[in-house]
Amino acid sequence: MEGDLSDEHLANVCANVVSQIVLQQIRRRRIAAILIAVLRKNARKKPYKKKKQHWIAPLFQIRSQHGFYHASLPKLHLEDIRFHNYFRMFATQLEALLSIVCPHLQKQDFIREAITPAERLALTLRYLASGDSMTSMTFQYLMGKTTVCNIVRETCSVIWNVLHPMILHPPILTKEKWIEITRDFEELRNFIYCIGAIDGKHVIIQCPNNAGSSYYNYKGAHSVVLLAICDAQYACCCNGPTNYLMRLQIHSATSSFYNVL
Repeated sequence: MEGDLSDEHLANVCANVVSQIVLQQIRRRRIAAILIAVLRKNARKKPYKKKKQHWIAPLFQIRSQHGFYHASLPKLHLEDIRFHNYFRMFATQLEALLSIVCPHLQKQDFIREAITPAERLALTLRYLASGDSMTSMTFQYLMGKTTVCNIVRETCSVIWNVLHPMILHPPILTKEKWIEITRDFEELRNFIYCIGAIDGKHVIIQCPNNAGSSYYNYKGAHSVVLLAICDAQYACCCNGPTNYLMRLQIHSATSSFYNVL
């Protein structure tokens, strides 16, 4: 009888010990889960920011010796055809453009030596001519990606603000002006009753949000169409984008366009 009681008591003690161990494990797991949730929440609030190891990356410190503008462009100036293929303009045209935009691209030297207007313009023209990515321009001109983005954005803005009033100023298209354009086409180009030469250009863009196929063209890309009218002297009379008109829609809109004229 006593042996049975002692065995039963021992079994109860063991069961209590096991239950306490299980409860402790459950508590520990709950505490660990709570800690993990708190850490994840704090990680979302305070993203890790990697500290800069260098003021200027070692690769970009050799820009003045090995960057394209300093190392290869002086040699490219000696070859007109390759220079034109690279920038889509001749050296004399680039110099003329630089003389116009240079005062607006000039930066002051503070802690670091500022990038010259000529290098800023060269980088931007190459970016526009080639369609390369910002990353590609980074390794070509040995500049940081953020620097390249800022230079392209600022230079494009300067080019537009400076050249827009000079080239795309609104012409005064009076009746006498249209008659003069018609006369020039007849005398210089042998076209009778012609008031302008129309052409369009697909300007490739990134598809806007929720645009669907509105900007999709037959070339397999998204674009807006820029139409322009030139006179017999190759001077632009009218210009402007046609939003997302397709090729067929452009031709169908021709009749309404002439009605406006």
